[in-house]
Amino acid sequence: FNYESPFSNGFAIVSSRQNPKKFGFINTQGKLVIPMEYDEVAPFQEHYAFFSKEENGKLTEGLIDHNNRIVKIFPAKVTSKSTYYDSNEITYYLSNLETYDADGNFKEDKNPIR
Repeated sequence: FNYESPFSNGFAIVSSRQNPKKFGFINTQGKLVIPMEYDEVAPFQEHYAFFSKEENGKLTEGLIDHNNRIVKIFPAKVTSKSTYYDSNEITYYLSNLETYDADGNFKEDKNPIR
């Protein structure tokens, strides 16, 4: 695999060498702990990481936990996100103008950054 990011909360993003690339995560021992099956991911926050995956023409975006379980599916496409390492500060901005925090909770955002 290809190393793609610094470690964040004990996990680093890795990608496959195939085309198109698929992304997953390794732990600090270098063990692949989340398979390279995602089209896009973001660094792990304290509990969750963002994922994007298209299957059979359907796009799913949301959050996975350290065991690769989907814990949140966003109701609309993520148009942008802040990126933080070793924190729990990431914010997800959706196409329906909703905003979510690192744990997938709806967040009132009076001044959205898009």
